[in-house]
Formats: sequence, C-alpha cells, structure tokens
Amino acid sequence: MKKDFFKLIFLMLLITFLPFPVHGIDYFVKTNGNNGATGLSWPEAWRSINHAASNANGGDSVIVSNGYYHEQVMFSNSGTAISPIILKAYENHQALLIGTNLNSCIYVNDRSNIRIEGFRIRQATYAGIILCGSSAQNTITNNIINSNYLAGICLKGKGSRENRILNNSIHGPAQIRGICVTNSDRNTIRSNALSYHDDHGICFVNAALSNVIASNRIFYNYDNGIVFQGEDIEYNQIRGNVIYGKTGAYCSYRGIYFINCDHNVIGEGNVITNCMNEGIRFEGTSQSNIIVRNKIYNNYANGIWFNGEDDDFNIIEGNIIYGEPGAYFDQNYGLFIQGGDNNIISGSNVIYRSPYYGVYLRNNTVNNVLSNNIIYSNNEYGIYVDDNSSDRFTGNSIGHNVNGGIAIYASGGNNLRGNDIHGPRQNRGLISYCHSLVISES
Repeated sequence: MKKDFFKLIFLMLLITFLPFPVHGIDYFVKTNGNNGATGLSWPEAWRSINHAASNANGGDSVIVSNGYYHEQVMFSNSGTAISPIILKAYENHQALLIGTNLNSCIYVNDRSNIRIEGFRIRQATYAGIILCGSSAQNTITNNIINSNYLAGICLKGKGSRENRILNNSIHGPAQIRGICVTNSDRNTIRSNALSYHDDHGICFVNAALSNVIASNRIFYNYDNGIVFQGEDIEYNQIRGNVIYGKTGAYCSYRGIYFINCDHNVIGEGNVITNCMNEGIRFEGTSQSNIIVRNKIYNNYANGIWFNGEDDDFNIIEGNIIYGEPGAYFDQNYGLFIQGGDNNIISGSNVIYRSPYYGVYLRNNTVNNVLSNNIIYSNNEYGIYVDDNSSDRFTGNSIGHNVNGGIAIYASGGNNLRGNDIHGPRQNRGLISYCHSLVISES
C-alpha cells in the first residue's frame, strides 16, 4: 500500500514538473483571405503569410493554402523545443513563395524553434531562406527551393547553430549555391537533393564547427559537390552522401574540396564518382582529417588528392578507390599526395584499375605510412614514389600492375617491409633509382 502511495506521488510530480508539448492556435492563410479577419478558420483566413507569422507564438501553426505569395516572411517570436512555431503548406509544394525583388522569401533573425515545411520557394535576390543572428534549433524540411540568386538556404552568424535542413529539393539553374553556411555550428544537413547549381551544392565558409552532412544526393553542380574553405572549419562529419557529376555543363569539378581545414571525418559510406577533377581534394594546410570507408571511382583526374605542402597527419583507411581505363572518367591516380607529411594510408584501402598509378607520392613528402593495403591492376605502377624520404611501406599486397609493383625515384631513407609484390601481368616487382632504401621480408 505504501509502495503504491509513493508511486502515485511520483507520477503526480512528473505530471506537474515535466514539460509537455502545448498545441497552440492554428492560423490559416489563403490568397483571397483578409488580414482584418480572425485567421482562425478557412472562411476567416488571413491574406498574408507574414501577418500570420508575426502573430504566431510557441505551439502555434500557420497553415498556408495553395497559390502564389509574393512577400518576405519574418517571425516576431520564437517557439520552444517542445512547442515550436510551425509554418507549413496545407498541401505539399502547392503554396509558392515568390521573392522577386526581395532579399529572401523567409528571413529568420534571432529566432529559434521554428519549423518550415512543404513550400515551393524561388526567385529571391539573395537566398530563398535565411537563418541569421542567433537563430538556433530551427527545422527546414520537405521544401522545393530553386532559382534564388545566391543560395537556396543561407545560414550565417556565429549564434546560428543546431539547425536542421532535412529532405529538401534544392536546385538550379539560376541559383549559385544550394546551401551556404558561414560562421554557423552544429547544424544537420541530411537527406536533401542538391543539383544544377552554378557553383557548389553545399558551401561552408569560415568558422563552421561540428556540422553533420549526411545521406544527401549532390549531383550535377558546376564546381564542387561540397566545399569547405577558411579558418576554423573543424570536426565536421560528412557521411553517407552520394556525389556525382557528368560530362559537359554542370560537370562537378570535385566531389568534396577542403581548403585549410582540420579534424574533419569524411566517411562511412560516401560514394563519389564522375567528377571532372578529383573525388576528394585537400589544399593549403589541411591536417588530421580522417577519410574512412568511402567508395571513390571514375573521377577524371584523381580519387583523392592532397595538394598542399602542409597537408599532414591525415588518415586514409578502408576506402575503395578505382577507375576504368578507357572510360571518359577513368581516374588517373587513385591516391595522389603531393607535399604532405606524416599521413597514414592503411586499413585495407583497395586501390585498383587506375590508368597510371594506384598511389603516387611526390615532391618531398616525408614520413608517410602505407600499410596493409591492396593495390592491384593499375595500368602503370601500383605505387610510384618521386623525390620523397623516410616513407614506410608495410604489409601491402601489390599485384597485377602492368609496369611494376613499386617504383621509387630520387628518394632516400624509405623502408619496405613485409609487402607481397606479385604477378602475373606485372612486368617488375620493384624498381628503384634512389639511395638509402631499406628492404626486409618483401
């Protein structure tokens, strides 16, 4: 009996103190409505989405009927985590926000916990949706966003954080970028389709920390699928995305491009193919990044390219990287490191069918480690080393490369240990024109 009494007290305390979602007021908007009406039903619907959004509080919903709306929508209030303000189309994609001569169609400044759902948004002079200032924990989902001048969605401002961009279709032409993120942290960009942009599918510029970019389909963007450029771009996770280009216009020059970016993880199932230059490229000073378990194939120049003198301490592990000689996008080199030091290429990367080299180390790269990789059927060499020192090659399986397994030129202090270098269809196992080469048990 006493137990039951305490259980009852506990339940009453839970009910008293735990927050529960509050369903507020439903406001209705239609093209032939009247802002002087109550807005509380379809017969009493308001005319302006912005008028409704300005009146909404946490827990309220603004429901928008089919039709064309030429206005900029702004919010006077924030919602809460359990009672957001919801702005949604009554029928998916039948309410169209037009931004002709307007900076944006929806502008969220210093507001949080707002959900925007189910609209078509286009023709703004800057961006279709802008989240700025201290806007946090907002959700943009299931919208079609196209033909806005600079970007479909723009997140900017150091206080802009923890926003969610989910399941949207964001596309050009006549839109430079799909999603642009500047000085904004811990956002989630997931399950969107981004295509036909004149520049990038997704662009991060300056001070973007701990963002998650996952399960997006990013294709036929003219320059890069995803680009990270600027200082303090760290600890972002890029996983499970499909990124691809094509010949001709909107070719996608690179799948993912990093400029001066550290401590990011590119892995767990990204598929990158048919890009005009590289699948993944690092430039400048990009250090301590992890590239793990991706499939990178048939990109025109390189699967992965480190092109900066200070691209150091990166880890490349468990990737599948290959090309198809004779195909238009045949991927000249599987992995190309030009100037970077202390990188680790290990954990059963499988690199094969490149027209030239599976792995190419060049221009004074130092102390890189290649271990336990499978490198085979490349049209010239499995591994080609030029002007390097103190690199270590351990436990790799290298076979069926037409000209040779490993070629080392003008290099010193390199160490080969326990590699399986074998034919058939491999003219030579090891070619060395260098000094201070240590070979053991290979």
